[in-house]
Amino acid sequence: MVIAIASFSGFVQHLGYGSVDLWLTGLFILGGVGGVLAGAGMVKRITGRELDSGFSVLMIAVAVYILVRSVIG
Repeated sequence: MVIAIASFSGFVQHLGYGSVDLWLTGLFILGGVGGVLAGAGMVKRITGRELDSGFSVLMIAVAVYILVRSVIG
């Protein structure tokens, strides 16, 4: 809850300065809502173990991608 309050406070401050891209903000909100809805639908079909395994594979893939990008440039 503290993180949400701090984030909202920062958002309102930036909004006051006019430094918030509302279009991009809207896209992030839509993506978040879509993720929540997709996750709520998948929770009935995926076990906790499968979710942990999938998240692990995703994290390894991201780490490899970052490593390759840092080596290649």
